Amino acid sequence: MKKIFILVILFSNIVTIAQSKKEQIITLENRVDSFRLALSNEIELNNKNSITLNSRVDSFRLALSSETKAKLKNEKRNALEIIDLNNEIREKSLLVERIKKENSDFEKELLSKGKLITILQSEIENNKLKIDSLEAEIKYGASSFKVLDVSKYNPEKLPHQGQISFKRIWHDLNGENIVLFTLKNYELFVYHYVIKNDIVRQLRKVYDIEADCEYDLSLYFIDSSIVISDLDQDNYGEITFAYRKACRSDVSSSAMKLLTLENGEKYIIRGTTKISLPGYSEESQKKIDPSFYNAPHPFLTNANRIWQANIID
Repeated sequence: MKKIFILVILFSNIVTIAQSKKEQIITLENRVDSFRLALSNEIELNNKNSITLNSRVDSFRLALSSETKAKLKNEKRNALEIIDLNNEIREKSLLVERIKKENSDFEKELLSKGKLITILQSEIENNKLKIDSLEAEIKYGASSFKVLDVSKYNPEKLPHQGQISFKRIWHDLNGENIVLFTLKNYELFVYHYVIKNDIVRQLRKVYDIEADCEYDLSLYFIDSSIVISDLDQDNYGEITFAYRKACRSDVSSSAMKLLTLENGEKYIIRGTTKISLPGYSEESQKKIDPSFYNAPHPFLTNANRIWQANIID
């Protein structure tokens, strides 16, 4: 009886286990079906995504192809425009070269005519000088240069600044020459005028200044230095003169300048005066401007003589 009971219990357990396994199999099959369904859905979704992606790729390829074609078309058009532009630049360059050549030929022609005009003008001026010389010869004899004591014109009416210290007058090929020496406070002026056929011209103006002097100011022309001459005998008179200027608080030399003027040209010597006192002396300094070396030789000889005669302060 006991054995039968044990067998019944074992059989019951076996049945229970069998039922449990069956349930597990059913559960597992349900899970497999669910997995298959999910996998099928995933595959279907991937297929749809693949179709969409392919469609996008095709659209991108189409757009890229269209853009590439458009760029190629634009590049081709730009290349043609560049070729046209280069051809236009080449044509314009040839035109510029042709114009340059024409201008060069024209300039050569003008230069040739200009040289001819210059030669003719020079001949006209020379003829005028010859006429002036002949007129002066008729009026004054062989030489047209002549120192005058008075002028038929009023020097006071000629444009000038300051008070007239000295005036000198002579006649030469320029006509009547009037030189005014004027002073105004600490300024010095020299005016060289020529008058011919009642026409007044200023040939030269000299100006100097001694400003900002807190000590003893001196600025004056040296009367004995003023000399009128025609040393090169060209019928154009020269006038030579000197002046001194200084700002001193003790015994020291003055600055001194000597000038020769002829027909508008200026020649100059710069330097200092000589001092010779008991217990103190100072030698004169002198610097000759290079312009004097281009002047007729007698000009410098005369200037050195006048300088030496007036260096003692």
